[in-house]
Amino acid sequence: PSNMVLAVTGHFDWDAFVSNAEKYCMDWPSFHSERSTERFRREPIIREYRRSGLHESHLLLMSEGPSAQDDERFAWLVLSTIIGDCAGSAFYWDLVESGLADTASLEIDEKDGTGCIVAYAVTSPDRFDLVETKLRKLLERAGDFTDEELNRAKKKLCARIVHNGELPMGRLL
Repeated sequence: PSNMVLAVTGHFDWDAFVSNAEKYCMDWPSFHSERSTERFRREPIIREYRRSGLHESHLLLMSEGPSAQDDERFAWLVLSTIIGDCAGSAFYWDLVESGLADTASLEIDEKDGTGCIVAYAVTSPDRFDLVETKLRKLLERAGDFTDEELNRAKKKLCARIVHNGELPMGRLL
């Protein structure tokens, strides 16, 4: 026989839900459900699209990263803040503040059982190769940071947690 799951979402009366669940579902057989999440692995892909007449070039580098279950995601979050935060990071000072790029960031995207690390920059087409070279060099020396940069990143992240907790979406999460 197939297994059935009872679920509810949205605005509902909890007591009525439980009462009806007990009334109509008490005879359902119990079962254990497991979910296997294999880490996503992919061979490297390099794609480049060029079109003349555009005023912006977008650079996107992705690699495998920590999943939502990996404890290392916390260290990656701090490191991405040091290297690629929108302000005060290595990407910011070397690429954005210098005028080479309009924006540059390093983000960690954790998912269930997998994740990725994304480096991104926007620049003019004539600066694309220079920005890519600088961005890659910054990534190569990612572990070369000071205690001051580490403490600043931790404080930024703590402030964001507090601030996001005051926003409706932050409270929801």
